[in-house]
Amino acid sequence: MITRNKTLRHFTAAALTGLCLAGSANADDWAGPFASIGLGSSHSRLDWTAGGVPIFAPTGYEDHGTADSLAISGEVGQMYRRGDFLLGWSVGLTSLDHEERKASPFSPGETLATEIGPMASLAGRVGKDYGNWLFYGEAGVAIAKLSVPNEAPYCPTPCRVSLDGMSTGFLTGIGADYRITDRYAVGINYRYVDFQARTASGEISGLGAPQEYEIGADASVITLRLTIALD
Repeated sequence: MITRNKTLRHFTAAALTGLCLAGSANADDWAGPFASIGLGSSHSRLDWTAGGVPIFAPTGYEDHGTADSLAISGEVGQMYRRGDFLLGWSVGLTSLDHEERKASPFSPGETLATEIGPMASLAGRVGKDYGNWLFYGEAGVAIAKLSVPNEAPYCPTPCRVSLDGMSTGFLTGIGADYRITDRYAVGINYRYVDFQARTASGEISGLGAPQEYEIGADASVITLRLTIALD
C-alpha cells in the first residue's frame, strides 16, 4: 500500500508540473487519433447470491465484497471536430485490482472471496474545447470477469468455486484534459460502471459439485492521465 501511494503521488506531481507549463502550450486542434495512460484509484463492490449444491453457503445466502484499489489504464481513440464540438470514441483496458477475502461465518478454515478481472471498455465521447482545455462526457459499455472464488482447505486438491462467462455493464464518465505541448496533454477522468446482474454457472473444483450464483458489481474509477496525439 505504501508503494502504491508513493507511485500515485509521483504521478500526481508529474501531472501538476505539466499544468504549470501552460505558457509553452499550443492551442492546436484536439481532433485526431490519441493514446493515453492513466493511474489512479478504484472503489468496487461485487454482490453475490449462492445457488446450487450448498457447500460454502446455504442456497439463497447473499454476501458482497468491496475493495479500494490501485487503478491502471491504457486507452486509444479518435476525436472528430463537428462545428464547436468534438465527437469521438475510445477503447481501453483498466485494471481494477479487486481482490477481497474474509473468513466464512459457516465453517472454520473456509474463505469467502470476490475478484474482478481487468475491465475492457468501449465508449463514445462528446467534448467542447476552450483553447488548451478540453472538457468531455462519455458513455459506453464495459466487460470484465466477476469471480467468487470461495475456497475450502480440506479437499485433496483446493476446493474452489469456479464460475463461467464474462459480465457486461454500462459505463458513464466525465473528464478534462489540458494541453501542455502540441502533442501531449494531462488530465483527469472519472468513470462509473454498473455491471448487470446475471446468473453464472460453474462448479467447485476438486468436488465437481454444480454451482449457480447470481452475481453483479459496480465500480467507480478516477485516474490522472497522460495523453499523446498520434497524428
